[in-house]
Amino acid sequence: MNNSYIIKGKEHSLLVGIPNEITPDLADIDYLVITNIDVNQMDALLELQTLNPKITVYGISRDIMFIMEYTQVYIENVKVVFNMDLDLGGRKIQLIKASNVNRSKHQNRSWRKTFTFLQLPNWQWSDSLYVYDEETKDFYSGQLFSSTLDNDDDRYLGVREFFLRNIIPFYRDAAKNLNVMSKLDVATVYPIKGRPIEASKAIAIYKELETAAKFDDKLIALPYVSNSGLTKVLAETIAKGIESDGIMNAKLVDVSVFDGNFDGTDSLEERLEIIQTMYRACAIVAGSPTIEGNCAKAMSSFFAQVPQSCFIGKVGAAFGNYSYAAKSANIILDKMENLSMRTIKPAASVRFKPDEESLQLLTNFGLHIGRGVLHGEISDFKNKNIVAEVPHFNTNRKFVIIGNGAGGTAAAQHLRKLDSGCEIEIIDKRPYNCYNRIAIGRGILGDADAHSLCIRPDKWYEKLNIKKTLGVEVLNIDCDAKKITCSDGITRTYDKLIYAAGSLPYIPDIKGIDSEGVYPMHSIEDVMHMHDYIKKHECSNVTIIGGGILALKVIAQLHNESAKTRTKVSNSYSPFDMIKYNFSIEEAAKAAKKAKDEVEISDENGLKITIAEGTANLMPRHLDAQAGDIVRTALERNGIKVVCNANAVEIISDTDENGQYIKAIRYSNGEVVPTDLVILCSGINENTSLLPGVEGAVEINEKAETGIPDVYACGDCASFDGVNTGRWSQATEMGKTAAYNAVGAEFEYLPEVSTTTYTEFGLELFSIGDIRGAEAQNCETMARFNPLTLNYEKHYIKNGKLTAAILLGNADSALDLIQKFEK
Repeated sequence: MNNSYIIKGKEHSLLVGIPNEITPDLADIDYLVITNIDVNQMDALLELQTLNPKITVYGISRDIMFIMEYTQVYIENVKVVFNMDLDLGGRKIQLIKASNVNRSKHQNRSWRKTFTFLQLPNWQWSDSLYVYDEETKDFYSGQLFSSTLDNDDDRYLGVREFFLRNIIPFYRDAAKNLNVMSKLDVATVYPIKGRPIEASKAIAIYKELETAAKFDDKLIALPYVSNSGLTKVLAETIAKGIESDGIMNAKLVDVSVFDGNFDGTDSLEERLEIIQTMYRACAIVAGSPTIEGNCAKAMSSFFAQVPQSCFIGKVGAAFGNYSYAAKSANIILDKMENLSMRTIKPAASVRFKPDEESLQLLTNFGLHIGRGVLHGEISDFKNKNIVAEVPHFNTNRKFVIIGNGAGGTAAAQHLRKLDSGCEIEIIDKRPYNCYNRIAIGRGILGDADAHSLCIRPDKWYEKLNIKKTLGVEVLNIDCDAKKITCSDGITRTYDKLIYAAGSLPYIPDIKGIDSEGVYPMHSIEDVMHMHDYIKKHECSNVTIIGGGILALKVIAQLHNESAKTRTKVSNSYSPFDMIKYNFSIEEAAKAAKKAKDEVEISDENGLKITIAEGTANLMPRHLDAQAGDIVRTALERNGIKVVCNANAVEIISDTDENGQYIKAIRYSNGEVVPTDLVILCSGINENTSLLPGVEGAVEINEKAETGIPDVYACGDCASFDGVNTGRWSQATEMGKTAAYNAVGAEFEYLPEVSTTTYTEFGLELFSIGDIRGAEAQNCETMARFNPLTLNYEKHYIKNGKLTAAILLGNADSALDLIQKFEK
């Protein structure tokens, strides 16, 4: 079902796609357009060039370089294009570049070592170039609109199946390409697989599928197989735990339809609905009974039939019931790990019918999964860390919480669990419900707002009977009288106060720092201002001041959303070596000794990004100099300019009819770099100005007490043992601790292990502990570096104990490091 097509004009002929079989009539074809990559067609391409050495090959740089590396043959008469018109003589053909996505870090690593990634489905969005014939109004696509079925009667179902099995991970890219096609006067679409399809029908199918395929970051799917009904009971109990906080949603999915020969369209339709649910879900918790020492057949078939793209990178957990050997749940967990899922261990196995203790454990298991997914802190399940039986109090107290962020809402949630009748009020000067601050970067170029990022909707506050007072600023706290003065003119009293006011952005002392066009990366308001400023001034050049993890996350967001082609750093390697290290086709072509035809390249630059760090290397708290240099190289190869060892001393601005705008930044080394927008990622200042006698972070003890009577603290404004990680998980655990002790329950705060992960720009980075502090203590170190794979590992040891570590390039041993660090 692999199609290729010949288009003939009065003077020239064009072959669209590489045919599976080379026939003598192709000897006179003038042009070949490579529309997508298929390894099975490599030999056919070489055979075609032997038959027709004068044929001119059109393709994009990625495809051409891939072919040259795979075949180790330099392609002559090659033209690398972005968009162009081709005249066949009275017949005008348009070559249109498709929107593409980057390969994942795993696929990149596999490509460089072997070619095992070629056996993985969905390794990339495969469409490269589309061909449009203006005369016949025909549109020749790659996988777009392809079908697994070759029957006209089942055309809709076939396109739907192909989409869900192959294209759904890239539906945003498919939507961009669909938009390009819809602007053309297209009558018929000719895909690479399956029969042609009417254009209007094709567009209608894809718009429906795109709407149904949107990822849901609050949905956890529970696929299960249940023979006697016991596994279903386990699934329902885990789902109850997942949804117990009122934020995450759990969906039970019976996958027994996969137990069969899959005959008929009815079973196919059911399986496609399941595939769609698995893709939309942010986590998958699968369960099966143990049957003859193994999983149920339907569960094994489920993992074999559902595309890997539905699993890779997601959170996974497993459960099951058994009689003698708890095999099925562990088998599922092993399968998930083979699919590169982030698994929660151990699997939950229950023997025979679950008793009350088992049901409580499963509820806690679901609660652990839901919270871990919500906060992005995936850890092993330790039932002792979860309060299975919540004590109940009747304090008749009034609790006031200042701050509506992670710590404040966590405190309110646990207060209500502990005391159903107490009075709870949250006060925050921001007008928004609690939102996900980690994700605000997507609003800079996108359309994100506080509502779309909200994780505590109105119904959450209403359900828990929590009074929220938003858009009101606390002006003064009289801790002796237990009174709070607010900007709305109302004075509140409290019995217990939980201070969760968060932090303020650190604004460095730079001339011109208060200019319009300079914004901290701290709140949704900051992002909204950036978004409006970019549109108003048509910004194309942005500078991020600060080289920490927040800055790198912002860079990745901007880089991915601008989604343009960039030329990589040049080198003097051989062309095939250059391909392996991701250099541009332009530089590789110059290095090719046999090059006979000048290579044309279109390099459309997206948003130009500069990161400025005052110290010698990026991420100085988390990386040493060598690891920082590897990260810097990765950024530079993706078109990011990196400035280190130079502090910004002046932001230069000017004015025009649109008002003040940014022109450039002057650095301490005298360099002046043009820029249109400045984003500050320089750190935070703890917001504790309302607490008497406190400067900087307020120190709390193991009960979250501040030392001020009846005042507790949590979140970014608080520190424990002098440490403030600024992490969401720290804030929620502090908030929980404050709530328990405020009502009179006993609960001790346990600080988390400080870890950092980063997986953008082909990097796989893991860091634990304070690297800068470990460097200052002159710890004993053990390091190893592989210059070919760029894998780097370094351990810092003090008095025989691991105090910090770096993994770069392969973070498979991260869990072992965490365990060593905790000992």
